[in-house]
Amino acid sequence: MIIGSVGTIVTMTIAEYLLWKSMRDRCVTSTTLIVISIGLALFIRNKILRIWGGIIKAIKFLLSLFKNF
Repeated sequence: MIIGSVGTIVTMTIAEYLLWKSMRDRCVTSTTLIVISIGLALFIRNKILRIWGGIIKAIKFLLSLFKNF
């Protein structure tokens, strides 16, 4: 969990300096910032899926809870 937190902080700091700061300096509209944020979210999601795969994995603890129903 700590590694994930540090990774998120590093990634968003890089995005801040490379992407958002330059866009704010250019005085782009709010709509443009929304479109850029959606594109960045899709880019990050696809990279995560490429690295760790898109296979659904069940949590055994939760499955054991629902076997009684």
